Amino acid sequence: MPRLLHLIFILFASMSDRGWTQAAYLEKQINKILEYETPVNFNLVPGISVGVIDVDSTYRFVFGREISTEGIYEIGSVTKPFIAWLTNKALQHLELEMNTQVCKFLPDSLCNNHWDSLTFDEVIEHRTGLKRMAPWMDTIDPKIQDPFREYSLNHLASDLRKMEPIPGKYSYSHLGYALTNWLFEKVGGLSSFTNEYLTIPYSMKDTKWEVDQNDIAPGYGFDRKLQVPWNTNAIKPAVGLKSSLTDLMSFLQILFNQYQGLPALQNPKALKKEIKHFAKSDEYKVIDGWFVINMGKSIVFFHSGRTGGHSVSVAFIPQMKKGVVVISNGSLGSNELSLLILRMLRDSRVIKS
Repeated sequence: MPRLLHLIFILFASMSDRGWTQAAYLEKQINKILEYETPVNFNLVPGISVGVIDVDSTYRFVFGREISTEGIYEIGSVTKPFIAWLTNKALQHLELEMNTQVCKFLPDSLCNNHWDSLTFDEVIEHRTGLKRMAPWMDTIDPKIQDPFREYSLNHLASDLRKMEPIPGKYSYSHLGYALTNWLFEKVGGLSSFTNEYLTIPYSMKDTKWEVDQNDIAPGYGFDRKLQVPWNTNAIKPAVGLKSSLTDLMSFLQILFNQYQGLPALQNPKALKKEIKHFAKSDEYKVIDGWFVINMGKSIVFFHSGRTGGHSVSVAFIPQMKKGVVVISNGSLGSNELSLLILRMLRDSRVIKS
């Protein structure tokens, strides 16, 4: 029996050493990427946290200062894939499909002309032909720290009445995603529905729409000054979610399980051809709110987001169950970093010991 216990101890010690070796190797490679491929100015961006998923193994790293892997951060436009996932759940709850017309939920005053034919799958895939933001939003002084605080649903409806969608036309749009506000009103509200279908079932306690300002990690702007968190109001479904490194990694693991049967991934040659076709027109193939891009022989799902003080980027290869999350406590964080780390992870078939 003592000999058996000794062998078990050696086995667990060996497994522990291997895990440490993998982490050390990944950290070394990420440092090389930061030094040679996408240098980050840590005077402007105090810190970066990186989460890596490699099939069943997860790793977390911190580079720079004033950042924690446990903090809650504004994720900006990375909100959109969450909204895509929640929109699908909300429509299922109502026994509807993603090709349901948005006018089933929009104010009657909006539902005329081309609005009548616009569908939720077109909203999620950025094929609404709507502008990115209302024209006045593009003129906001960048020095204003909380630009959307007063932007209510009434303001949103007023701006949309002045626009005419073009169903099927690619156009990256915050306003398109903001349309889902009216859908979530029919299922108990966005916060309540998120809590019921995502936060509680998947133990994602840090993924919230409303977070006390003091509980959000400090973030720094282009001028290196501390920024206040955004109150995103009616633009919330486009840029308003808050989350943590751990929760973002958990969301990827949910998607890994769900995407194994994703129809688009069953014929990768056709999908890669479609991605190239979109690229020729400076457009993107979008699936469930994710930009789908070619990385050599791999098909990568990607999104980035930025607020006044935080920057986030996420990249993953569903079929390989490999993914990377990068969070910066500065608005100037690198969007490329998640893609570069993912490429390294993909090409590192055997982690060196």
